[in-house]
Amino acid sequence: MALLKACAIIGFIFWGDQKLMREWLSIVDKRNSYELFMLNILFLTLGLAWLSEHAGLSMAMGAFLAGMLIAETDFKHRVKNEIRPFHDLLLGLFFITVGMKLDWVVLQYQWIWVVVLTVIPVVIKCVLVALLAYFSGSANGVAARTGIYLAQAGEFGFVLLSIGLHQSLIEPQWSNPILAAMVLSMIATPILIHYADNIVFTFSKDDWLSQSLQLTTLAQHVIKKDHHVIVCGYGATGQSLCHLLESQHIAYVAIDLNAELVKESVLSNHQVEVGDATQLAHLMSAGLVRASAVVVSFNDVHGALKILQLVQEHVPQVPVIVRMRDDHDTNLLKNAGAAEVIPDVFEVSLSLASQTFNYLGLPKD
Repeated sequence: MALLKACAIIGFIFWGDQKLMREWLSIVDKRNSYELFMLNILFLTLGLAWLSEHAGLSMAMGAFLAGMLIAETDFKHRVKNEIRPFHDLLLGLFFITVGMKLDWVVLQYQWIWVVVLTVIPVVIKCVLVALLAYFSGSANGVAARTGIYLAQAGEFGFVLLSIGLHQSLIEPQWSNPILAAMVLSMIATPILIHYADNIVFTFSKDDWLSQSLQLTTLAQHVIKKDHHVIVCGYGATGQSLCHLLESQHIAYVAIDLNAELVKESVLSNHQVEVGDATQLAHLMSAGLVRASAVVVSFNDVHGALKILQLVQEHVPQVPVIVRMRDDHDTNLLKNAGAAEVIPDVFEVSLSLASQTFNYLGLPKD
């Protein structure tokens, strides 16, 4: 009965609630009220958590399913931006409590079990995720990288561990070794990601060929361009910039990692290519040595610094213009070689001031 109730509630949430949630959030959005929108997001999350608990599942599972449903709507980016302060605060608190629960003495006396419980689940999860990605239509290399990137224990694993201990499914003496193994798998994630390409090339020889083909295709599309602008990132800011460049008949090429976005843009006759602007090979294939300028349109300091480093090392005469959310990292980016750093906040203030002066009758100059 518990299994039937769980299947029924999950089925209802995924197949019934998805359309209802999309329609409901559309109605709420038309009211143009930030408070009402956030109240409904909170209500939906808590409501589904309560519903799942009464169906025999945990409240955490219900909240998790609510997050997945919201992520399938057109409002996912808005929700992500508006809950960011709560997200950062609660996630920090969450990991602090995890750290407080962990007794690091276990590494000294039970280190063999900790290593075993770290390695085996990571390998199994890596293989499982890679197979799921492969059978979903991903290429061998993409599937392997997906498995490596997602092999670590997730935050939800800590919730499952707590439930397992509470329900006596896990013996108390195993809680610290398991907790230590989960934390170590998270610590190992940056290392796994750093060496992901080497691992994939070792087990998937055709991945190098597919990447070479992608770079060759990019180079072929850009080979006739000269004194063009390379736009790194094709989000809302990048798209606006590219439209302005087109209106002034200035050659450009935009590169973005989002294959679906690139596909839609190419169908609309925009010069967008799939590529990673933080990789030298992709920048060179986009004609970096022939470019007039490079524009970093996405808001990522680390990515911008990597691009600046590559440009400074190989073609320092090409100016790099960087867009940032605020002016906190302006000096850092300037010292790294940025010709200009454009903070979003400053530009909005400048635009508001210029329009205000215009209506006050001040001369345009």
